[in-house]
Amino acid sequence: MITLRHKNGKLFVDHAQLVSDAVQFSYLAEPGTAGDAQIFLQDYTGFLDNQALLIEDSGDETAEIVTVNGTPTVGGGAVLDAVLVRSHPVGSKVYVLTYDQFEL
Repeated sequence: MITLRHKNGKLFVDHAQLVSDAVQFSYLAEPGTAGDAQIFLQDYTGFLDNQALLIEDSGDETAEIVTVNGTPTVGGGAVLDAVLVRSHPVGSKVYVLTYDQFEL
């Protein structure tokens, strides 16, 4: 469960919860470069169409959330709904998130 805190009219969310709630993870098998529309993983087990993925650890300056468009395959990688905004090195952890938004 996400915990929201407030201080001086601002809401704060503990991003670590995104990672601890992740249902599956893998690692980038090839670098992901800003502008790429697909990523390649070491293992595709548990990765499905329309899933939200967190690339790199929450709180890292280069971390980003992307959405898979189509079922990932070993030869074709995971095609994304939008291109990567940031670059990610080989070995970056990729988490399957249980959610990518919340409503107050």
